[in-house]
Amino acid sequence: MKKWKIHFIPQTHWDKEWYFTKDVSDIFLIDNIDKIYDIYKRDSQEFDKFIYDGQYSVVDDYLRYFPENKAKVEELVQANKLVLGPWYTQTDTFNATGESIVRNLLVGTKSTEKLGGDTMHVGYIPDSFGFNANLPQILKKANLKGLVHWRGIYQKQIEKGVFNQWTGIDGTTIPIYNLFKHGYGIGVGPSLERFVEKWTLEDMAEQAKIYLENAAKHVLPLLEEVSKNTGGLILMPFGSDQLPIYDGLAQWMVELNKIDPEHEWVLSDYDTFMDDLFTRTQMQGLGNIEGELRFGQFSRTHKTITSSRYDIKYLGKKLEYLIYHETEPLGIMFEKYGGNYPAEIIEYNLKRLLESQAHDSAGACNTDETNNTIVERLNAAIAALESLNTLMKRRITEAHGLQKNELAVFNLKPYAKNIEDEIAIFTRKPSFKILDNDKEVMVNVRDQKHINIEEFKMYENAHRQDYNFDEKGQFWTTINADFGMIEPLSFKVFKIEEQASPWPLIVAKEDWTIENDDYALVANPETGHINLLIKENDQLVEDAFVLESQFDAGDSYDFSPSKIYPGVTSTFVKLTAEKAVSNGEQTLNLFYKFKVAKELDSKEEINQDLKLRIILNKKTIKFTLDLDNQAKDIKWKMNCKTGLKATTSFGDTSFGVIERPLNLTEQMAVWETEKWHDCPIEIEAMESVCYLKDHELAYALTTLGNNEYQILNDNIISLTLFRGYSTIGRRGLAYRPGRSSGIDHYPHATPEANLNKPLSIEFNVLINQLDNLVRIAKDKASPAVYYQKQDINPFHWKGDTFVMAKKPLSKGQKFSHDLNLPENIVVSAFKKAYDKNGYVIRMYNPTFENVAFLMPNEFKEMDLMENQIAPQTSFGANEVRTFWVENV
Repeated sequence: MKKWKIHFIPQTHWDKEWYFTKDVSDIFLIDNIDKIYDIYKRDSQEFDKFIYDGQYSVVDDYLRYFPENKAKVEELVQANKLVLGPWYTQTDTFNATGESIVRNLLVGTKSTEKLGGDTMHVGYIPDSFGFNANLPQILKKANLKGLVHWRGIYQKQIEKGVFNQWTGIDGTTIPIYNLFKHGYGIGVGPSLERFVEKWTLEDMAEQAKIYLENAAKHVLPLLEEVSKNTGGLILMPFGSDQLPIYDGLAQWMVELNKIDPEHEWVLSDYDTFMDDLFTRTQMQGLGNIEGELRFGQFSRTHKTITSSRYDIKYLGKKLEYLIYHETEPLGIMFEKYGGNYPAEIIEYNLKRLLESQAHDSAGACNTDETNNTIVERLNAAIAALESLNTLMKRRITEAHGLQKNELAVFNLKPYAKNIEDEIAIFTRKPSFKILDNDKEVMVNVRDQKHINIEEFKMYENAHRQDYNFDEKGQFWTTINADFGMIEPLSFKVFKIEEQASPWPLIVAKEDWTIENDDYALVANPETGHINLLIKENDQLVEDAFVLESQFDAGDSYDFSPSKIYPGVTSTFVKLTAEKAVSNGEQTLNLFYKFKVAKELDSKEEINQDLKLRIILNKKTIKFTLDLDNQAKDIKWKMNCKTGLKATTSFGDTSFGVIERPLNLTEQMAVWETEKWHDCPIEIEAMESVCYLKDHELAYALTTLGNNEYQILNDNIISLTLFRGYSTIGRRGLAYRPGRSSGIDHYPHATPEANLNKPLSIEFNVLINQLDNLVRIAKDKASPAVYYQKQDINPFHWKGDTFVMAKKPLSKGQKFSHDLNLPENIVVSAFKKAYDKNGYVIRMYNPTFENVAFLMPNEFKEMDLMENQIAPQTSFGANEVRTFWVENV
């Protein structure tokens, strides 16, 4: 018996898009899949299995061109030669929400099953840039054996070897195997050129001899050293980026085994390897790794890719919440009115989202050409679903008998909810009342446009200035209103009563102060800084909000400060202010002028104007930043001084909240001397909220598309607003020494990644609002769902210009369950079950405490793949749970 057994796995790491578009890679994908089929038909024993990162999406890509070849694909899958799933695409785990990660697994697994195959049962994620701290729970509840990965580990975590246990923030533990240092390409390694250019079937013995010599010199000693707790097993993936299958692999194994006295070489797959690993080790001698995996000692994790291409991050989040929080539950309501649940339309556009959440796509570390296709894909999916939502809302409200100038406001949650939101109303006259029966709803006017049809001109800020009134024109008024409690999965109808008089607004220029019962904010015209008074504890925080920029000497993968000018590069020039008051709600519009450097390390300065709008709404301070970005290689951030002294920070992650140290002192002390691949800088990721707290105060920021924050001086939350950069990769960064990431031999320019275009960024500050903070953050990130029946502006809702076919619905049935959820529980999905039989509600507890909670008896507990499991009696900390019910 030989000392070592090598599981040699034919595979490719298939980037769908990167420095090439998906349309480019699809052509070679087709060629490669045809090659696999040809080898299989010639000799089914010539290779064991072939793996495309476990991505099912390669089948969709292939069949898009050749639907008539579906039987060929089914033959490969059913023979277990082409291994698909559990993923649809190789997901990013920090720029995709937990719900999207689950959908990625669900679509990949169920689609594979539809082909008659068995999905891979290992969470194989070879190239994603680190792993969030709740992934162990997701993989375990998706019935996967464990994780095989590359990035995110540092030496201290693998002292016992590359096979360990990984514990997530909910306490779930799974087996984890690390593809040490060289990752998914280690089986090819130094012999890549030979496989690409010199591979031949004519002399397998010579090929094996050369390969073994190279492996013995460069690869095997390394793997043996770190495989001390694997029971004599070594995992060696054979493949690299976009590498096709090679002929003769079975014979090659024979030749290697003839000449290698130390190692038994076997063609294998990840399931077989993990099963062998469990048997050999009996799960003994393993270390335990805790929390998120984002360390770059042996491979780059690109921590600050969370701020690359803000526009793509924003569109991705917008589409996620559109699907999960609007289209799917609205589809259930539509079905209750007698319509058909639009499962096929939803899945098609969900797949567009999942394609855009593959690690390079979500990270946006691509050429401009590729990123443009991602933007187009996301926008196309958003447009399709917004149009679908319009159709469903029109049909539902038509069945209800909604009249002209009536407004339907929806609650699409499975529990009763007070709806307060910002919406747009269209009228002929300049103002209006909203009536709930005979009771007037309090309206706060935030913006108004007047479109003069005669002049064919739009007047901005019509609610606060004189304009030429046109009775045939229209007013587009943005308001915030509290519509009261609305029953679950239903809507409430309000009447709009137009008024000829203008809005009673108070507008004051050069007024620097706004306040309400909770806060007072004062802008300083000399510095541009904003002070904050927190009335609850009478605490004054000076310089509470500070806008500033610095050079971004990084690239599409990472932010990095300039080595020449690492500090602040924006120079404050001037600030003007305008205050507006509507029914007590106060708004402060601040107009900034800055001088900023034109481009990286340049001494030439250019003007940069910014508008910062601040609205006080109860305990929420809403910020909207608008600018037309003029500079290149720049990072803008808002530094929010909290007035507290924290010891840790908190950010939401997949189905939970992670507590992080403010300083990675141990790792920062050694990363340069130990020659880590990238710096473990304390710039952290979030889904939608981050916060600090101490024994007296809690201070939170909620966002949509801003996925990154840093804690400065233990009390400042520095929110990355956006950053611009000029190339895919750069060499020798302060935070990432050495080669360029991505492609090191070609300096791909990315001028569009500088985001020299108009940008609008929103975020909110909430103080002492921790009880249901994540639920609040998700609500603020989700779109308001409403419909006004009117013939004034048919362009507001996509598809509203179309004449609907006559398909009358019934009056609809009331939602039969009012789930009285604890306020901390967040619903992430309310949809039809994947097999269209029954309905699924997924929810999670993003706190550090167990919550006692029982669903009604008719709800059955499910795993993440929608299989029934034993019921639980409580909600664990940071736990996600899924329920199925036959009828709603």
